[in-house]
Amino acid sequence: SRFVGLGHDRDDNPIAVDLNDFSVWVLAEKHSPVYLAGSVVELYRSMTYFQQSINRAVRKNRNAFIDKSIPAPCFEPFFVWANKANPAILKPGSFWGNTVQWLQRA
Repeated sequence: SRFVGLGHDRDDNPIAVDLNDFSVWVLAEKHSPVYLAGSVVELYRSMTYFQQSINRAVRKNRNAFIDKSIPAPCFEPFFVWANKANPAILKPGSFWGNTVQWLQRA
């Protein structure tokens, strides 16, 4: 695959578009690429739905994000959208699958 950079994730890993199929990946050093989205448009939508989930949780508990205690119901609109748009973005090992799991660790 040949990638073009878009930016970086919270851990400063490059986020890039695969020029073969236009999917979006996190290119973590010393790890295999981690699937993020099927396209840049899907990345935008996933980020929007995800941020709305975080906002819902923080309105109820201002420390929910910091404490990694986002209640599952706050993610429901994100899950509904993702399962309809592209269920692969929620699979274990994907960026969003890992991130949601990380935020529900408390």
